[in-house]
Amino acid sequence: MTPFTLQQQQIIVQAFKQRLGNHFSVFTPLYIRQIHLGFVNTFFAHLIYRDLSPYAQEYQGGINILADSWIQTGKLLESTAKNWHTAGLYDGWRDEQFDVIDKQGNVLFALERSAFRPLGLLSHAIHINGYIEKNGEHYFWIGKRSPHKPVDPNRLDNLTGGGVASGETIHSAMIREGFEEAGLPENLLKPLNESACCLSVRPVHRGLHREYLHIYNVRLPENFIPENQDGEVSALNLMPIPEILSHIENNQFMNDAVLAMVYAFVELGYLSEAPLFIHGQPEKN
Repeated sequence: MTPFTLQQQQIIVQAFKQRLGNHFSVFTPLYIRQIHLGFVNTFFAHLIYRDLSPYAQEYQGGINILADSWIQTGKLLESTAKNWHTAGLYDGWRDEQFDVIDKQGNVLFALERSAFRPLGLLSHAIHINGYIEKNGEHYFWIGKRSPHKPVDPNRLDNLTGGGVASGETIHSAMIREGFEEAGLPENLLKPLNESACCLSVRPVHRGLHREYLHIYNVRLPENFIPENQDGEVSALNLMPIPEILSHIENNQFMNDAVLAMVYAFVELGYLSEAPLFIHGQPEKN
């Protein structure tokens, strides 16, 4: 194993500067029952005031949605998001729910997964980097996302990546996604510990993506061939690192997959540390 050259490091750094060097001044803090949980752009701020009156009010430089209970809040936002989707105001309805969690880790309510970006809510996802070592070189199994995926169709991805569903733990989501997307057996995944966790933040066409990436790295047997089980991955290919860097440079990977892969590069000694890629995170409000 040879550490990345300065040129190889610059490929990664430049890719993120181009993709994530965005300004967040257009986003307004979103409070729910006076707890700061999200961020909304001008478009969705207008919709909240229009469709959630009299629940929506100005509050500490942002918008507060005030309902009587967290149960009512969940029902109110679920219904509103469904109406927005039906009216064609945003796409990608999933019929899956994520948990809305406060800073102390308490689950407040569950909400349709696709509504998290319009409201700028914080979600959690797992990413598994699967690699083999052969003749002193590392090769990574890389997934190609299905053309039918609502987010980043046809882009390159880690071996496994997926959201943590309502009621799941991080570890159970990792085991589930590992099998669904790559056929990884539970006995291979169960002993794994989280290698890293990082926050990914960027504006997207549906609002603001804010997600903690829980990253796992697993060395696979050379003769193991991963197989997708759920139809969400169109291909799985074993790639040497120079090919991966070329695809990163050409913007073939989804952003979060590269973030997750960087931590595998650190663990394997190609990078001394993970550079700070994300600029202007709106977390200090």
